[in-house]
Amino acid sequence: MHSYCVLSTNNRLTDNCIIKAVEKKRITERPAQRPIEVFFSDKQTVTLYALLTALTTFFLATTAAFLYTRFTNPNFQFHLPTIFHANTAIILASSFTMVFAQKAQQEDHERGYLQAMGVTFLLGCAFLAFQIVGWTETHLLGNTIKTNNGNAYLFLISGLHFLHVVGGLGVMAVSLFKSYRRLKDPVQELLFSVDPARKTRIRLLATYWHFVDVLWVYLYVFFLVNAFV
Repeated sequence: MHSYCVLSTNNRLTDNCIIKAVEKKRITERPAQRPIEVFFSDKQTVTLYALLTALTTFFLATTAAFLYTRFTNPNFQFHLPTIFHANTAIILASSFTMVFAQKAQQEDHERGYLQAMGVTFLLGCAFLAFQIVGWTETHLLGNTIKTNNGNAYLFLISGLHFLHVVGGLGVMAVSLFKSYRRLKDPVQELLFSVDPARKTRIRLLATYWHFVDVLWVYLYVFFLVNAFV
């Protein structure tokens, strides 16, 4: 069998290309395993969950330090930027579009994946922009790191979350670029649709993004309670 695929005159894949893709799928697919075996045999998954566990511990520790400082410092003050309310809605919306992107990828709908992931990326960028606006608002009100110990925590905690969103968007940008290139090449689109490594990468990206979203909701509720109680 030839190692290349031939396109017919009506721009459809010939039997040669389809057979090659099917053979690739048969060779690369793993035998059936129980869920726990799959989890521990996938080093990328284990690494990601170890990272998420470490991040969870870290942010719980920083919010605990926030509470300790609040109840031990009589001059403690805290201001929650108003725009953070809208920011929460934006990042929740990005989780929904990520679900649509992952579903489209599972159904080998490359264009649908590109569109949904593109919207997710734009929402993530909007979240970062609104975050900067919130910091600016806080600074203009005189609540700086030096003058307000409560908002020093706000800048620290939300700033660290900001960096993790940037990391997720970086991986997302690479995925979008590759998806766009595949749409321009129908042969590559078919071959990549049966690539288990790509499915794993997108699954891990979705898991990370949902974690970042849930983490922000936790931080938002935490900040909201401390701003009004």
